[in-house]
Amino acid sequence: MLGGFFLNSNVHVSTDDSGVFSTTLSNEYRIAYKAGVDRDVLIQSNMKSIQHAFCPNEVKLTVAKQLAKWYAKISKETKSKDTQI
Repeated sequence: MLGGFFLNSNVHVSTDDSGVFSTTLSNEYRIAYKAGVDRDVLIQSNMKSIQHAFCPNEVKLTVAKQLAKWYAKISKETKSKDTQI
């Protein structure tokens, strides 16, 4: 249920001011995951959130490429570990 909300809206996990809210981005992801948001949905939402960053399009493209490469790497590593079990 929450996964659809993340994918079909412009709501993304973030932390604008960790000093005020006493949290970290990692903790916010952990909370979303524990609330039932699937890992793949969080990744897709994270990729989608780049579109809303306050930076030039060239920077958005660079960040999107780097994240996609990193997500592909960790996905491959995770699948490799799963097959070893």
